[in-house]
Amino acid sequence: MKFNNNMYKKISLSILILCIQFAAIAQTHQSTLYPVVLQFQSECCGVPADTSLKLYVQSFRKKYKIKKKLKAVHIGPMGKEGEYWLAFSLKELNKKQRSFFINQLKPVVIKLKDPGSVTLIENMSVQSSDLPSRATSESDFF
Repeated sequence: MKFNNNMYKKISLSILILCIQFAAIAQTHQSTLYPVVLQFQSECCGVPADTSLKLYVQSFRKKYKIKKKLKAVHIGPMGKEGEYWLAFSLKELNKKQRSFFINQLKPVVIKLKDPGSVTLIENMSVQSSDLPSRATSESDFF
């Protein structure tokens, strides 16, 4: 069977279209690994205030002389009562500081309740396709 120029073009075009489709599918299933994710949950009447979290981050930055604000990705809404996630990349910290930050954050999170609660999850992979369709991601700085 002989291939002419027209057949080569059709085959090349088909392969190109398949590659584009696979790339589009891969982008919709992107996941990001975060060292720590805080899940703010409601148990009837809204989620806890993040005031003590902000105070903790502020004092941590001061104690360890971290000049850059810590970036968190605010993901939500996750439900009907204001539920959301705060995903910290902690790229502003070195490895030792990351460990200190997470370990010292745990007791702060336990106190974040009424209304609702907060769950701390370490090394969580967040996949965009698993989020509610109305959820958005916005950068938040502490």
